[in-house]
Amino acid sequence: MSLALESASVHCTLSWLLVNNLCGYRKTRNQTQSPGQASGAVKGSGQASGAVRGSGQASGAERGSGQASGAGRGSGQASGAGRGSGQVSGAGRGSGQASGAEKGSGQASGAGRGSGQASGAGRGSGQASGALKGPGQASGAVKGSGQASGAVKGSGQASGAVRGSGQASGAGRGSGQASGAGRGSGQASGAGRGSGQASGAGRGSGQASGAGRGWGAFGTSLSGTPLSRTILGAGTGWGGVRCWQGKHTWSATIKWLE
Repeated sequence: MSLALESASVHCTLSWLLVNNLCGYRKTRNQTQSPGQASGAVKGSGQASGAVRGSGQASGAERGSGQASGAGRGSGQASGAGRGSGQVSGAGRGSGQASGAEKGSGQASGAGRGSGQASGAGRGSGQASGALKGPGQASGAVKGSGQASGAVKGSGQASGAVRGSGQASGAGRGSGQASGAGRGSGQASGAGRGSGQASGAGRGSGQASGAGRGWGAFGTSLSGTPLSRTILGAGTGWGGVRCWQGKHTWSATIKWLE
C-alpha cells in the first residue's frame, strides 16, 4: 500500500514535470507558439482565423441577418451592412468600391476605413462576413446565427463566430488555419494564440475541441517513445492538459491568464 501511494505521488510529480517542461506548457499570458497541430493561432502567418487592422479580403458580421458584408477603415472593394434592408451601398472614410447599409436585412454592403475586399453585417443572422483593420481574407460574426465567420487581428483566411449558433469558425491573433466559436452552439472550432490547425469552442455546445491560448496535440519523444499532448478547454478560464506515453496518461489543470 505504501509503495503504491509512493508510486502514485511520483507519477503525479512526473506528470507535472512533463506538462511544464517536456510538453512546453506555461502559465503565462504570452503562450503564443506551438509546433505541429495546435489549438488555434495567434500572432502567426499564413492562413488565420480572421483579420483586424489588415488589408486584402475580409468579412464579418455583427448581429446581422441574411447575407451582408462590410469593412471598417479599409480601402479597395468593401461591403457591409448595419441594420439595413434590401441592397444598399455606401462607404465611410474608405477608398475604392464600397457599399453598405444600416439597420437592414438581406444583402447589403459597405465599408468604413477598410482595405481590400471586405464584407460584414450588423446584428444579423444567416451568412454574414466582415473585418476590422485586418489583412488577408477574413470572415466572422458576432451574436449571429447560421453560418458566420470573422476574426480579430489575424492574417490570411480566417473565420469564426461569437455568441453564434450553427457552424462557425475563427481565431484571434493567430496563424495557420484556425477556427472556433465563442459561446456558440453546433459545430465550432477555433483557438486563441495557437499555430497550425486547431479547433475548439468557448462556452459553446455541440461538437467542439481545442483551447484558447494553448497548445493543441503534437508529438515529441522521450527516450524514443512518442509523447503526445492535448489541451482541453476554451477561452479564458480553467482548462486541462493531458499527456501520455505509451499506456500511461497524465493530466493537469491550468488556468489561462489574461
